[in-house]
Amino acid sequence: MQITVNGKPMRFDRALSLSEFFEHQQINTAAIAVAVNGVVIHRENWHEYRLKHDDSLTIIQAVAGG
Repeated sequence: MQITVNGKPMRFDRALSLSEFFEHQQINTAAIAVAVNGVVIHRENWHEYRLKHDDSLTIIQAVAGG
């Protein structure tokens, strides 16, 4: 399976849920938002949302600043 994450192609041996993807990539999910193919996926749905071949993920991380 191939997906695109923030413009970068990535390959996986099997389909993953969003939660599994974040675990596999060791992404801290405390302050992020994610959209798949331009549609925001709410945090409570990450465990059941299955990524598909050619999906495009946009991951946005909130950062504090001043």
